[in-house]
Amino acid sequence: MLRLLVIDDSFTVGANVAEKDAYPQVLERLLRRELARDVEVVNSGVGGWDPFQYAQYYQHYGRAFKPDLVFIGLFVGNDTYSGVADIKNQRTAVLGRRVSPEAAAKPGIGLRVAMYEHSHLWRLLSGPILAEGHASFRRRDCADFTEQYVEIQRSRLNTHLKHRPPALQKALERTVGLIARIVELASEEGVPVVVAMFPDENQLNPHLQRLLLGQEDGQRYDFKMPQRDLHEQLTGIGAEVIDLLPAFIADPRCLYMNDTHWTEEGHALVAANLVSRLRDILAPLTARQGQR
Repeated sequence: MLRLLVIDDSFTVGANVAEKDAYPQVLERLLRRELARDVEVVNSGVGGWDPFQYAQYYQHYGRAFKPDLVFIGLFVGNDTYSGVADIKNQRTAVLGRRVSPEAAAKPGIGLRVAMYEHSHLWRLLSGPILAEGHASFRRRDCADFTEQYVEIQRSRLNTHLKHRPPALQKALERTVGLIARIVELASEEGVPVVVAMFPDENQLNPHLQRLLLGQEDGQRYDFKMPQRDLHEQLTGIGAEVIDLLPAFIADPRCLYMNDTHWTEEGHALVAANLVSRLRDILAPLTARQGQR
């Protein structure tokens, strides 16, 4: 059996789509058909993680799966510039719900989390959460944005600055360093690492770009950044890199929802493109297993 370990955040979890429609599950089905053999894709995505957690998870837990290949999803919208360098900066958990260390120290936090988990009324009162559920994030068309979504995307414009300030440059180096840590650990066991760069919608949707730029000087931004820098640096540390931006640009469908995540069609597009790129990477692994 060929086993792929996938590490990422909510994109890999498959936020707001059925589990079977998340790209790791679709990828597993496609690879089994493509390679005509048993393939297992282990979905280790956790919503809210960033490269610091990816590295921590692989070092302490991921290697126990004994994968034949490690796959890292890197969403350029919030993974490019890792803001986490120490475990003390991380959120903790109360009854399985991620909370800040400050919130965890407050009296009654356990009861509040339990109520949030089991009471629809409590969630409505203590939101932010949409009562209609995930369908509320669906769009009528590619120009249908909520105000909240536009503000989220506006906060990410700095990701595409042509001239990166020192703080962002340091954060980029931190991200690459964290991926390098995974590559180094995996190489000790002869396991290849593939990094797929997932594009943000602000890189490809002209309706969204017009809203975001407004009176801004558009010349300050390059919406094909930061993939170029990431590709160069990640290949430099020994990772295989897959850039999915061209595939998304070429597809005219609206593949994002108003919570930044993909529709089922977006997940299917990702899986289909990954199969075509992973075929050559997996070929020597398949041959090696056949010789055992």
